[in-house]
Order: sequence, then C-alpha cells, then structure tokens
Amino acid sequence: MKCCENPDDSSPKDEEQLHKVWKNYQEETELSQSSCVHTWYAFHWMIDHTRQLANIIINKVATTSEKYNRKIYQQCDAIVTKIISITESTFAILELQNYVDVLRRGALVQLKVRVSHVLFCRGKNSADFNGSRIRPMQGMFETLTHEFESKLCNHE
Repeated sequence: MKCCENPDDSSPKDEEQLHKVWKNYQEETELSQSSCVHTWYAFHWMIDHTRQLANIIINKVATTSEKYNRKIYQQCDAIVTKIISITESTFAILELQNYVDVLRRGALVQLKVRVSHVLFCRGKNSADFNGSRIRPMQGMFETLTHEFESKLCNHE
C-alpha cells in the first residue's frame, strides 16, 4: 500500500475481514508516518520551486517581448519622424522621396514581417507563417505608406 493512501477498496464481506484490513492499514500508516511527512515536505518544496521557475520563465519572456516590441516601435517612430519632417529645400524633398523608395524595398517589408510575427504567431517560430497571415497587415502598411506619400506631396 502506498504512503498516505486509503485502505484497499476490495469491500470485505464480513466484520472480521474488515477489522483485519483496517488493522493492517493502521500498522502500515504508523510505520510509514515519517516517510509521509518527508513526502509531504518534498511535495511542497517541489511546488514552491516550480512556481519560482515559472516566474523566472515568465519574467524572461516578458522582458524579451518588451525589448522586441520596443525595437519595432522605435523603428516605426523613426520612419514617421523622418517622413513628416518639414523640408527646407527641393534637395531635401528628393532625399525624402529616395528614403520612402528604400523603405518600400527593404525596411518596410522587414517591419511588416516583424509586426506580423508578433500579432499572428504570438512568439512562435517565424517558420510557422504562411502568406495568408501577413495579408491583413499588408492593408495597414499600404495605408501607412499612402499617408506618408500624401504628407510628402503636401510638403512640396
């Protein structure tokens, strides 16, 4: 019989058999009482350490996610700041147009993938994406690109 377990549920038929089962259970419990106490403490020690480990993992994931999301935010903020800045000359406007063209070819695409990864994969491996998960984000980024271009045209 296992430590701290109830007596056998074999349903004894008579009083004498019931008495024997109960006496055996009491003897086993008395002999194993100290091991039950140790088992109880070990069990609670494991629970406490499992909680501590879970807190460490959760804090690590939260910190990593916060850094990752902050980098995305800073990159978007830098793009918006540069595009909506008021230009002084025609040369600056041409530089700004070149910057927008470069964004369309590289940085904006990478940013789309990073944001899609955060929104749709929720931290899963980026190999899990397929094109259909990125499509909703494309509309948002196309709108942003259009807004950037309209602001650029208004500065001329």
